[in-house]
Amino acid sequence: MAEKTGTPITLASRDSLLALTQTIEAAQRLEAAGFKPRIVTLKTAGDLKLDAPLYSVAGGAGKEGRAFFTRELDDALISNRADAAVHSFKDLPTEEIPGISAPVFFSETTGADVLLSREPLANGAETAGLVIGTSSLRRIHQLGIAYPKARTEMLRGNIVTRLRKLLDADRGMNAILIAGAGLDRLKKFAAIQPKTYAHFIEDTTAAHIKLELEKLGHCLQAKIFETPLAEAYFPTAPGQGVLALQMSSVFAATAASRVRGAFPEHTKISDRVMLERGVMAELGAGCHAPLGVSVFYGADNNYGISVCFSRNVAVDPVAFSESIFIRRSVRGNLKTIADEVRNPYPAIFWWGLKPAPAAALPNVRSIRAIDQVVIDAPAPATHFASIFAASPAVIGWLKAYGMREGIRLFAAGEETAEALRADFPGAHIVTCGRGFAATFQDMPTPALWLGSKSGEKRAREICAGTAGFTFLPLYENRPLAPAELAAEGLRDEKLLQKAIHLITSAAAAEAFVAFWKERPTAAARLSCFGASAAEVLHRSGFAPHHISDAATFAVYAAEVRGDTDLMKKRG
Repeated sequence: MAEKTGTPITLASRDSLLALTQTIEAAQRLEAAGFKPRIVTLKTAGDLKLDAPLYSVAGGAGKEGRAFFTRELDDALISNRADAAVHSFKDLPTEEIPGISAPVFFSETTGADVLLSREPLANGAETAGLVIGTSSLRRIHQLGIAYPKARTEMLRGNIVTRLRKLLDADRGMNAILIAGAGLDRLKKFAAIQPKTYAHFIEDTTAAHIKLELEKLGHCLQAKIFETPLAEAYFPTAPGQGVLALQMSSVFAATAASRVRGAFPEHTKISDRVMLERGVMAELGAGCHAPLGVSVFYGADNNYGISVCFSRNVAVDPVAFSESIFIRRSVRGNLKTIADEVRNPYPAIFWWGLKPAPAAALPNVRSIRAIDQVVIDAPAPATHFASIFAASPAVIGWLKAYGMREGIRLFAAGEETAEALRADFPGAHIVTCGRGFAATFQDMPTPALWLGSKSGEKRAREICAGTAGFTFLPLYENRPLAPAELAAEGLRDEKLLQKAIHLITSAAAAEAFVAFWKERPTAAARLSCFGASAAEVLHRSGFAPHHISDAATFAVYAAEVRGDTDLMKKRG
């Protein structure tokens, strides 16, 4: 068989099975792009120092020393013993290394952590008796929140070693927490014929891979249960699940564009993962700090983000305090996110109809931003199978209408549902979160929508083309003019800038916009209780960084506070 030709490229790799799997994937991509890859293996400090937790040997809870898992590969690039190296992006240090190119991203897959256990985890009882192996400070911190009755044991080594320790119940471990992407890659690699990659590697490396795959196969034959932890509630290390290829500056000078051409997904991945890295950089944290950051792709080139962080950490013994968990929108302003994670708000302004739930929010200042005007409306002749109630304001009309047996009531939020239960005991009432959009498809027809005059247009748009709906506005929320607003602190410009403003409805958003247009600077910290408020702000040029779909004011308040109890939902 003729030897393949192409531009030679030497790839440096750690010698673990997962690292080789990742490097071989890059080599196959490069070969298809006209290169002739060769893989050399090295051991890093992270592969050799296995007798202590990562946060200890990698520099503590703060910003770790350079390249605990990459230094030796970096040295190979700088000395031109290798042309490129492949890493899990989460292991790369944040600082640039002279003589090494910026990373090229590829092979994006799930970023989520996965809990592997010997027994299935039953909802509600899964934390009792759970002994989870991990050595990541971030995972220890988040497990203490999401699984408060579990305990953790230090676990180091490659994936095969970790699986073996789980199966052997080492130190009582009956579960381990690892990155789901790594396990998925190994499973896929195990199904590939060795002849497709043998020409990249030395015979000794091929023998090593064969032995490690046999060990992996033995482990996977055992009964192991996988429980993925949704990133929305269990955010991961920045960049987890993404691979990164770096080149020596010498090689990049002549081949960078061709190499990047082999990985066309780079730009899309970069836009997302650099947001995660950006939050880490704003916080001044390293990749072994107790910081979880996961950014999600969203519509209109926007992203959502979940962050979990401990503001105070000790490692001897390990202890965390002032922990925070937030889910927000990202519109390029990472400083706003980092400021919120780092420090509590000095004040919270609540823009709405009723006073804020002061017991649930610290430093809250209520602003009555709207009036509510009831509209007289006759009852339709139709007998409806279901009715949507947007607010307790519709209850008076419902009483006059006369509720018939068998009608299903759909309530926008728990507050409205509670009011309906009080006035219509025994009725079939469904709580449907913050709005009509989430539930109209579940409503039996003929169906009746009851809400505000200003909300009618949006409700009609939501179910455009759907037959069987009648719309009846019963009240209107009138935004108050700036001169009508009254609340302590509204004249304090510095406080207004530093505080977070909670906008509870579309009318409240209109009142806020009218008020803020008289301010000399832009508002950066905005939170919306529902999509309708966010739409008003977006149309007026404001960018809320938190849009909640919570069903209750209490849950909304917990989201604003950054309450870590929200992590127990786990998706």
